[in-house]
Amino acid sequence: MPIFEKKQKELNLIPEPKTSLDLGKFKSISLLVSIAVVIIVAIISVTIYYGSLVEESKAREVSENLSSERSSWQTYASVAQQVGSLKGKIGQIKAAQSKNQDFYDKLIEFGKTIPNGITLTSLDFKNSKLTVQVKSTDPKILYQFYGALKGDKTFSSVNIGSLTKSIDSYIFNLTLGLK
Repeated sequence: MPIFEKKQKELNLIPEPKTSLDLGKFKSISLLVSIAVVIIVAIISVTIYYGSLVEESKAREVSENLSSERSSWQTYASVAQQVGSLKGKIGQIKAAQSKNQDFYDKLIEFGKTIPNGITLTSLDFKNSKLTVQVKSTDPKILYQFYGALKGDKTFSSVNIGSLTKSIDSYIFNLTLGLK
């Protein structure tokens, strides 16, 4: 007899059929799955809602920025329009200054032709014509003045308007056409 004897163990390779389902275990698992599904749906819903709030906030911010940019642009457009208008006016002023310089030069020339003994009493400029009124105590000086103006190349025409005698002087009205 051997000292150590080996006993053979019986192995059953055929599974045993389950005879009954544990209903309590099944209810617990289905409850846990249901809770997990509800939690996952809630998390997804909250994430989507939060994402829509963030996007709505961004859209509102972009809209406000766009509004402020539009108002800035309108301000700049208004300023640009005023600048354009001012440039046009500057051009007109420069043209007027050029004409005024010519007129000024012609007035200086006219002043140089006035001899001693004649007083300029009025001067009017309209439609490229200079109307002057001078007076003197000697009519000969007035006629000499008229002759000097006729010979002057500054004026395109020299016309006598009138010659009248007052108490102590003669008044001479002339119309001068400017070139």
